[in-house]
Amino acid sequence: MAPWATDTGRVVTVFAFFMVLGNAAAQLEDTVRLVGGTSRFEGRVEILRGSQWGTVCDDYWSSHDAQVVCRQLGYGDVIAAKISAYFGPGSDSQPILMDDVGCSGSERMLADCYFRGWGNHNCHHSEDAGVVCSAPDDGAVRLVDGSGSHEGRVEIFHDSEWGTICDDSWDMADANVVCRQLGYESALSTQSSTYFGRGQDNQEIFLDDVNCYGDEEELSECSSNGWGNHNCGHNEDVGVICTHDAEEGELRLVQGTSSSGVLEIYHENSWGSICDIGWTFNNAKVACRQLRFQEVGVTQVYYGFVVPVHLSNISCSGNEDELSDCANVVWGDYNCGYYDHVGVTCSYTVVESTTFPPSNEEEGDVRLAGSSWSGRGRVEIYHNNEWGTVCDDGWGQEEAEVVCRQLGLGDVIYFSESFGAGTGPIHLDDVSCVGTESRLSYCSHEPWGSNNCGHSEDVGVRCNTLSMVSIGVKAGL
Repeated sequence: MAPWATDTGRVVTVFAFFMVLGNAAAQLEDTVRLVGGTSRFEGRVEILRGSQWGTVCDDYWSSHDAQVVCRQLGYGDVIAAKISAYFGPGSDSQPILMDDVGCSGSERMLADCYFRGWGNHNCHHSEDAGVVCSAPDDGAVRLVDGSGSHEGRVEIFHDSEWGTICDDSWDMADANVVCRQLGYESALSTQSSTYFGRGQDNQEIFLDDVNCYGDEEELSECSSNGWGNHNCGHNEDVGVICTHDAEEGELRLVQGTSSSGVLEIYHENSWGSICDIGWTFNNAKVACRQLRFQEVGVTQVYYGFVVPVHLSNISCSGNEDELSDCANVVWGDYNCGYYDHVGVTCSYTVVESTTFPPSNEEEGDVRLAGSSWSGRGRVEIYHNNEWGTVCDDGWGQEEAEVVCRQLGLGDVIYFSESFGAGTGPIHLDDVSCVGTESRLSYCSHEPWGSNNCGHSEDVGVRCNTLSMVSIGVKAGL
């Protein structure tokens, strides 16, 4: 597995190998979840910010705010907006991230609403806000594990649960129906399961051989093999990207395919190219990661493509999440040559394993599960011949450091991140490490299996994986 390509004019071949394991993408900043309810459709509102889940104060909390939460989660209409920690208070270690929220009710995400500013509040967890949502209508669709509400793996609601859709016969007409059903104008592209991750193993594949004319109002109106009739696996789950208003620093590939082409970046309301002066493989690696690919195959120079040049001479370490996070980012129209526009070819990796590292279990071993990226995932620990999860009560930097060290990975990037709910036992709760322990089981914790948690509190971490990358460069005429 050594993806390669040749840089036209310089004949530079770049090989890269990333250990990429898993089957679900990490949850993204500004994601919301409901905790403490009796069903998935109700609970205390929590929002992810800076890799940490926090609560929302109930000051001015109303049905308009609750409606936005229900919509963002892909649920039905709001039934009730709850106040005064109706579903229980958040933990003392959790921040209160939002206060004085004021939504019109039409926003796509809670973070789009007015509020006092991240972390600015005059509240206690006794004022944590909650919502009760109705179940979605049968045939409702949502996009999961994308970088925003405009993209992701397509899931459809049927028989009281969310299921996926097989990519057999899937095309842009089908994708257009999904995007219009979600309120977007049209689809920008359709993607395979390797782009947004595959559905859960216990999740139904509801539709196969979907065939839309393109003018249907809902995907369920299109012809298919019928609910639940398919010959697919979750490695064939389909995804889409809908047209949307671009955000500052967003990347796209043009004049090519969905995984290869001229690299453009959005800045001050316009798309522009990137000059190849100072462009490196590490820069390309960050660009492919931001575009949600798992590997970079090659960096290229494209000729004769004329748009404003937004960036030049940037310098990435290769570990940044976005290109605009790299050093020496100075925006401006550089005097770049006609032949000097950067392009990249990115690629996927399809693997069967769902965890890192591969299983060879011993008591107290840890692994990361539930992520399509190496070095990040839900923390699971092996005890009494069974893998189980770890509750996030009291979890912090020191505990994550022990996990990353035990796995032979680098420093902690994010010490607490959600990678979905695990299954099976919750082995550990209230873990407290000094930070120097060689194994997580050596830290203090409640007795094995003793906890007051649900799988919605399963903790995940993100570790540095630079030591796992092997890069070779060959240059010539």
